Amino acid sequence: MSKAKSFLYSDNVPGRPRRYVAYIGALSAFVDRLRQVEADGYAGFVLTESGPEARPKSLSE
Repeated sequence: MSKAKSFLYSDNVPGRPRRYVAYIGALSAFVDRLRQVEADGYAGFVLTESGPEARPKSLSE
């Protein structure tokens, strides 16, 4: 567990026990959407290239 204070561990709520409180229930839907954006060639994004390392990598790599 991180030692740094963060709202992700409810450190901003006085008296609340320190535990990880981030909600990840929609993670699979989020990842599905990311894959769809990738499959669509990043439509709506403006990508510029400054070298071979600047290209977006596949989520499956």
